[in-house]
Amino acid sequence: MRNFKHPSGFVVILNLILISLFCVKTPESDKGQLVAKVGSKAITTKDILYRAELTPLPPNVNTVQSVLNNLIAEKLMVFEAEDTSSILANSNFQAHIRGIKEQAMRDELYNKTIEKNVQLDEDELQTAFHTSQREYTVSFYNVTAKASTEAIFDAVEENPDAIQEIYNEISQSQDESLKKIKWDETEDPRLFRSLYVNRAEAGEVLAPIRINRSQTLIMRVEDYTTYPMFGGEQEQIRFIDVKNEFYKLESMVQWKQYTSTLMHGKELRFDRDSFTRMIDMLLPIHTSDTGLIKKEQLDQAAETAFSERAAEMDAISDNPLFTFNDEIWTIGDFKNAIASHPLVYKQKEIPAEQFPALFKEAVADLILDHMLNEEAYKRSYDKSSEVKAKAEVWHDAILAKYQLNKTLAARRAANPSDLPAGRHNAKILETYIVELRDKYADQIQIYPKYLESVKLTHVPLLGFRQNVPYPIAVPSFPFFSTADNLIFE
Repeated sequence: MRNFKHPSGFVVILNLILISLFCVKTPESDKGQLVAKVGSKAITTKDILYRAELTPLPPNVNTVQSVLNNLIAEKLMVFEAEDTSSILANSNFQAHIRGIKEQAMRDELYNKTIEKNVQLDEDELQTAFHTSQREYTVSFYNVTAKASTEAIFDAVEENPDAIQEIYNEISQSQDESLKKIKWDETEDPRLFRSLYVNRAEAGEVLAPIRINRSQTLIMRVEDYTTYPMFGGEQEQIRFIDVKNEFYKLESMVQWKQYTSTLMHGKELRFDRDSFTRMIDMLLPIHTSDTGLIKKEQLDQAAETAFSERAAEMDAISDNPLFTFNDEIWTIGDFKNAIASHPLVYKQKEIPAEQFPALFKEAVADLILDHMLNEEAYKRSYDKSSEVKAKAEVWHDAILAKYQLNKTLAARRAANPSDLPAGRHNAKILETYIVELRDKYADQIQIYPKYLESVKLTHVPLLGFRQNVPYPIAVPSFPFFSTADNLIFE
């Protein structure tokens, strides 16, 4: 029997390492009803809900009219910035917007290629529906050595029943962790299938789940509690919910197959000297008392290195960092790539010694997205109205904020005041909004008919996606006015 050793004391929380996907998506056919036009820019009922419901509203913005006031003011700020601002030529701004657009293009590729073509097996759906009454308690172990991970899958491929013996051996050298799991908490299609589609029973050791090349989960069902459904209405709602969850997870399986096919036969090889040098530059120096590097430090590592060590980076920018599919990527190429596609690290914190492996995985994900971008461009998804709308929202939000800050700074300098800074800014902004309203009055049209149909929930939410370069779904709400009535009529 193969030996499966594990670092002692390693604790992992299941939720942090299972695949997760949160996608803010609106069907392309749902354009919303037009409520205002500002020049050539349209504002629809969908735009109001998108901007007001997926990001927290300021305390003094309470009505749909107030939301519309601020969205119109944002567009007017954009008009001013487009005439006078140099930010449009800024390479970082251009890369940021391009990155958001390309992420939307990859979403479009996913929606068109995978999600609309998923077919669920009715028998499996019925089994998952009935098994959804169970809340499972599972014990699990995390195998973190690459050799051990490979040995596990070799043994199971040779004899599927070997998983029980593997579990028993692991349990002798590592303390088990317990986790309760409901049908809508698996996050991973393999775990959902093992538990709910295959209707796992107590004592059963599940098929191993490979997280990455050097990390595998081994789980056993310890017990389950059944929570019966009562009444036809509850069963109908549960069936729809289980179907949607199953559909989402099966979409993930097909997407994995699609991306694997796309990358088949392609090799990623790092230059040893450049890789070592990059790790030395990127490895954050601020670690916690436990010696772990936190995700927020990882996310800023590359950006910080390229900005604070610009001269050193420029000196080696022509050095090869890696070769992908026989194409050499220099450190300069890598710098340009992460300007529009920040590296994505999928663990919240890691021991410092694991950073090189995590960096390689993040680069591999960047390369995969680069390939997906090429596919999306081939299909002209950059011209999709949905993609262009998402890019424009961020373009306008950033440009309007830049214009506001520039105007406030200039007018504070030209007209100093003894007022507190907040009140001084508010007074300047009030005057500026009136000026913009008068200047662009003939370009503002409001259609109140559909505005009255928009209902705000006033529930503070933040649209957030995991494991993507741009996780925030919606720009922060533009706050220029607190007026409850329409001020641009």
